Amino acid sequence: MLPTGFLGECNHDITKDLEYMPSRDYLECIEKSPPEDWKFAKNAMYHRIDKLQNPKDCSNPSKGDPTEPVWKPAVDTKGFEIRRKGIKKEGKPKWNLLGYLHHGYGYNLFVLAWGAGNHWASDVPVLVGNSKYRFSDVKCGKHWSCLLSPLSKCTVDDVKDKSRILVYYGHHISRSLVMSYDQLCKPNGYLDEKNGRCVCDKGFMPTSKTEYSGCAPYHSFEFEKNPRRDWHRQVWEDEDPQVRAAVREGDDYYFSQIVPAETNPANTRYMHNFSMTRRKYGFLWEHAHWLWYLHKDAPLRPELDAAIKNLGLFSSEDINHKRTVGIHVRHGDSCHDVYQNHRKCYPLAYYMRLVKKLEDQYGPYDQIFLATDDPKVIEDATTLMIEDAQYKFVFQPIDRTIYENGDENGVDVRLEFNNPKLVR
Repeated sequence: MLPTGFLGECNHDITKDLEYMPSRDYLECIEKSPPEDWKFAKNAMYHRIDKLQNPKDCSNPSKGDPTEPVWKPAVDTKGFEIRRKGIKKEGKPKWNLLGYLHHGYGYNLFVLAWGAGNHWASDVPVLVGNSKYRFSDVKCGKHWSCLLSPLSKCTVDDVKDKSRILVYYGHHISRSLVMSYDQLCKPNGYLDEKNGRCVCDKGFMPTSKTEYSGCAPYHSFEFEKNPRRDWHRQVWEDEDPQVRAAVREGDDYYFSQIVPAETNPANTRYMHNFSMTRRKYGFLWEHAHWLWYLHKDAPLRPELDAAIKNLGLFSSEDINHKRTVGIHVRHGDSCHDVYQNHRKCYPLAYYMRLVKKLEDQYGPYDQIFLATDDPKVIEDATTLMIEDAQYKFVFQPIDRTIYENGDENGVDVRLEFNNPKLVR
């Protein structure tokens, strides 16, 4: 186990704790002759997932979560109905509903693979709903589905008995915080199944607050203490049909995140399930194969593969394969956002010192793949290639000046990104 606290701050730094890195001889051996059981274990895992995710009858999965959530009546301090710990009994196997975070594709893929994989390791199939997400893949109609393999031949629309889909809600690891798809957004609203979002009654607004099941009364937002939420209320009540449609479909920044679905692997009962595969090969191996499973059959896979090859990056099986190390130099809001000051912002030279540590351990790399939003970092890399021929950088040929818009803190504050009418 790495020196990491339970759900806390990571105390592990691979550049300092070098004993966690494999030896050069071992790594070379693994690269040239991967253990035979790795391939067998991967194929067995994929076969198991395929069978789990594609039952003969979408409304009747053969395996799944047997929990039967039951309402337990309760009210809040103002007399509004809320959800408390209910009685649970074991019933028919069910799907679990997953969602996406309001982040970019890479982080979402990492989190979705982690969340889905934890369920798969427990023989629980998963679906994603119909929610669309702001700044998502318009070509496919919702979220990042062009870049992901189809999770299942089934969709939420194919499951006729909605009680056979479960959602673990909130920010606690507890089976009591669970409801079925047909209970979502009730009793103070209903689920717009086309868009996968809550439509709340007058005086209520969509929320991720567990106890309100998706629609919370205005008093729970404490508008007088939180002016931003009061602005969200104004957007929610806007009578403009275009604004209302944008809010319902998730084009607004706040409402795009309020989706009745599991979005965090830490918020589910399946977070700490350890499969035999994980016990034998480790989390990194298992998670890597979950990631590949979610990517290998993506609709845009041929285009992505072509783009990678055009950059000079090839898989280890390709005769043109080069030993490559990747660097992500994230600047922009990571450097200047006063509300995200836990992030650190380092120059390229800092990362190159870490590359040197890797080369001391494993020998020189043929090239460095550089991912960055800062044109100055590209300039520094170009200069370094001229001054030191041993380094070859490859990077995407894009205009990075588009990331330079922002206020005095370097944060993008363009108003159109907060106005559903303009975003649409």
